[in-house]
Amino acid sequence: MKKQWPFDSVWADKTAILANKKEIKLQDPQTSHRGRIISTRIAYKDHMFHVTNVYAPPNNKDRSEFFEGWSPFWDEESINILGRDFNVNINPKTNHPLLQAIDRDIQGNMLKARMLTTWIKLISGDTTWAKIERSRITKSLQDKKDITILQAFIENPIRIKAWPSE
Repeated sequence: MKKQWPFDSVWADKTAILANKKEIKLQDPQTSHRGRIISTRIAYKDHMFHVTNVYAPPNNKDRSEFFEGWSPFWDEESINILGRDFNVNINPKTNHPLLQAIDRDIQGNMLKARMLTTWIKLISGDTTWAKIERSRITKSLQDKKDITILQAFIENPIRIKAWPSE
């Protein structure tokens, strides 16, 4: 898919961030945690964005170690966008406590960065339980209705559009 994508993109072993317009240029890409975290800066329509995409390991032990060694980075000068797949299967009875623990661990940083929870809707209009559970965006994105966030996972690429929650 990397060779087929017509616009700017940043790829790691497990994640990617894809632009959907030729005017969007991804700058200063960084990867960490063996390709499970990728981030980049984007200058678009007089706004700076810092986009991070996270793909947590599926194994419980590896996932726990992953979150012990990671906390989100927020750029105070940019609109921060965090796309994530914390790899919690859809099974509320068994996974809900795990998701709560993960959210609790990073919620403090999210609140400090004034981040909002957003829901994900596929650009195609399709509904799916896709790998991306939620994205988080800074409150300053609330008025930027024309911004489309594109993310992909190498093994199952999907395009998403993010919008502020009510």
